[in-house]
Amino acid sequence: MIIDLNLKNKLVMIIGCGHESLKKIESLCNQHCKIILICDKTHNKFPQAINKNNDNKIQVIHMKLNDDNIDTITNYKPFLVMAATNDKYLNEKIIQITKKIKCYCYAVDDPANSDFGHPAIVNFSNIIQIAISTFGKSPLISKHIKLTTKKIFNQVIKNDDIYKIKLQQIARRTIKKMFRSPRQRKKILYKIWNDVTISKLINDGKFSEAKIETIKMLNDLK
Repeated sequence: MIIDLNLKNKLVMIIGCGHESLKKIESLCNQHCKIILICDKTHNKFPQAINKNNDNKIQVIHMKLNDDNIDTITNYKPFLVMAATNDKYLNEKIIQITKKIKCYCYAVDDPANSDFGHPAIVNFSNIIQIAISTFGKSPLISKHIKLTTKKIFNQVIKNDDIYKIKLQQIARRTIKKMFRSPRQRKKILYKIWNDVTISKLINDGKFSEAKIETIKMLNDLK
């Protein structure tokens, strides 16, 4: 089962200073979460990744975790911890600590004892995400499939789809306040989706006008 975890305003702790921890920071881009990075040194691309994550609050703590200070993790009460070091023993200790404080944990070299996997993600404008997972059996092949299928998805998923999702989001927020019945909500959402005028405006690249037309349609329901 692949689950899209809501990390908004949650504290995520990443432990490690190499390429894996860099990838984890980049994967949290636009998740609107707080990040603590614990490392004894930083990857040369960390500043770039941190700037890229300007929606997130990132705190870097320069220290090398060991048996004597690993309890430092518990002081911050994280929601999720990612162990991304190249030290298998340390990653195991991190998992043990996180299980004691009952937060989600993930180790790059130990999918069997992690609470979740970290799939390869095909991302479209931070609106659509497609996850590819081998359940930790082969991250290399997951990445290969991701790169191969992205070319196919680029032909299938168009800007029109992105705009329609944005309009559906606007409509759902309004409809939830107006109608209790899920069936009635769905009926209205389909009506907006199939509306000829709105579809034509989106096809013509006139998203602002399509948004106005959608809001007008919603106001007519009141």
